[in-house]
Amino acid sequence: MIIDVLEVLLDYLLTKTELTNLVSTRIFGNGLPPAENSHMPRKCVVIREHGGIERNDEMPLLSPRMHIRSYGETSFAAGQVDRAVYTALKAVLRVTQSSTILHSVGLGRGATSGVDPDTGWEYKDRLCTVHACS
Repeated sequence: MIIDVLEVLLDYLLTKTELTNLVSTRIFGNGLPPAENSHMPRKCVVIREHGGIERNDEMPLLSPRMHIRSYGETSFAAGQVDRAVYTALKAVLRVTQSSTILHSVGLGRGATSGVDPDTGWEYKDRLCTVHACS
């Protein structure tokens, strides 16, 4: 069985009330949908695969790196979203989601702040490694 870790992570984050209270269902994979552009800047999360994956041939364990960008109307608002994402990811410990077990999430560094040079939207960036198996 092929595990779509991005989909599982999206499903998991949509169950976290602290985060959905801020962003509603605006948690997206692989980019911001074009329909969202006219509503931005506002609180939302975009998750992309960052590249590279650890795979253990002895076990069905995957450990892809993910890039998580939290947007907000201001830098402070983006930070609120990022803190809710961090709290949700820190709580992952053998969580079963969509028939996949999320073993843990490695949160390697703190979030970095930025402003998109093309749009002027404030964001916080975070890299993590998700450990999952089916």
